[in-house]
Amino acid sequence: MESFYRTLKVELIYQKTYATRREAQSDIFEYIEILYNRERLHSYLGYFIPEEYEKLMLAKSILNKCPKERGKSRVIRQETEKQKVR
Repeated sequence: MESFYRTLKVELIYQKTYATRREAQSDIFEYIEILYNRERLHSYLGYFIPEEYEKLMLAKSILNKCPKERGKSRVIRQETEKQKVR
Protein backbone atom coordinates (compact mmCIF):
# COMPACT_ATOMS: atom_id res chain seq x y z
CA MET A 1 0.00 0.00 0.00
CA GLU A 2 2.87 2.37 0.72
CA SER A 3 4.09 1.88 -2.84
CA PHE A 4 0.70 2.98 -4.19
CA TYR A 5 0.70 6.18 -2.11
CA ARG A 6 4.24 6.98 -3.15
CA THR A 7 3.32 6.51 -6.81
CA LEU A 8 0.20 8.65 -6.38
CA LYS A 9 2.19 11.46 -4.79
CA VAL A 10 5.05 11.38 -7.29
CA GLU A 11 2.93 11.02 -10.44
CA LEU A 12 0.07 13.33 -9.45
CA ILE A 13 0.05 15.23 -6.17
CA TYR A 14 3.52 16.79 -6.34
CA GLN A 15 2.94 17.88 -9.94
CA LYS A 16 0.06 20.28 -9.14
CA THR A 17 -1.23 22.83 -6.69
CA TYR A 18 -4.91 22.45 -5.89
CA ALA A 19 -7.14 25.43 -5.10
CA THR A 20 -9.77 23.34 -3.30
CA ARG A 21 -10.08 19.98 -1.60
CA ARG A 22 -12.82 19.02 -4.09
CA GLU A 23 -10.47 19.67 -7.02
CA ALA A 24 -7.83 17.43 -5.43
CA GLN A 25 -10.37 14.68 -4.71
CA SER A 26 -11.64 14.78 -8.28
CA ASP A 27 -8.12 14.60 -9.70
CA ILE A 28 -7.15 11.72 -7.40
CA PHE A 29 -10.32 9.79 -8.28
CA GLU A 30 -9.64 10.23 -11.99
CA TYR A 31 -6.02 9.14 -11.54
CA ILE A 32 -6.99 5.97 -9.71
CA GLU A 33 -9.94 4.97 -11.88
CA ILE A 34 -8.51 5.88 -15.28
CA LEU A 35 -4.73 5.76 -15.21
CA TYR A 36 -3.81 3.50 -12.30
CA ASN A 37 -6.48 0.83 -12.76
CA ARG A 38 -6.92 0.84 -16.54
CA GLU A 39 -3.64 1.92 -18.13
CA ARG A 40 -0.72 1.49 -15.74
CA LEU A 41 1.18 -1.81 -15.70
CA HIS A 42 1.42 -3.49 -12.29
CA SER A 43 4.50 -5.55 -11.45
CA TYR A 44 2.47 -7.52 -8.89
CA LEU A 45 0.19 -8.72 -11.71
CA GLY A 46 3.03 -9.79 -13.98
CA TYR A 47 3.15 -6.39 -15.71
CA PHE A 48 -0.45 -6.49 -16.83
CA ILE A 49 -2.99 -3.76 -16.31
CA PRO A 50 -5.65 -4.91 -13.82
CA GLU A 51 -8.35 -5.08 -16.50
CA GLU A 52 -6.27 -7.42 -18.71
CA TYR A 53 -5.26 -9.50 -15.71
CA GLU A 54 -8.90 -10.01 -14.68
CA LYS A 55 -9.79 -11.13 -18.22
CA LEU A 56 -6.86 -13.55 -18.25
CA MET A 57 -7.83 -15.04 -14.88
CA LEU A 58 -11.46 -15.39 -15.99
CA ALA A 59 -10.40 -17.16 -19.19
CA LYS A 60 -8.14 -19.53 -17.24
CA SER A 61 -10.94 -20.22 -14.78
CA ILE A 62 -13.37 -21.06 -17.58
CA LEU A 63 -10.84 -23.33 -19.29
CA ASN A 64 -10.18 -25.20 -16.06
CA LYS A 65 -13.91 -25.89 -15.67
CA CYS A 66 -14.41 -27.14 -19.24
CA PRO A 67 -12.11 -30.12 -20.03
CA LYS A 68 -12.78 -30.07 -23.78
CA GLU A 69 -11.71 -26.38 -23.91
CA ARG A 70 -8.29 -26.99 -22.30
CA GLY A 71 -6.46 -27.14 -25.62
CA LYS A 72 -7.29 -23.48 -26.06
CA SER A 73 -5.18 -22.54 -23.03
CA ARG A 74 -2.06 -22.70 -25.22
CA VAL A 75 -3.60 -20.05 -27.49
CA ILE A 76 -4.36 -17.84 -24.48
CA ARG A 77 -0.79 -18.21 -23.21
CA GLN A 78 0.55 -17.22 -26.62
CA GLU A 79 -1.71 -14.16 -26.70
CA THR A 80 -0.62 -13.07 -23.21
CA GLU A 81 3.03 -13.43 -24.17
CA LYS A 82 2.40 -11.19 -27.18
CA GLN A 83 0.75 -8.60 -24.92
CA LYS A 84 3.70 -8.65 -22.50
CA VAL A 85 6.08 -7.89 -25.36
CA ARG A 86 4.14 -4.72 -26.31
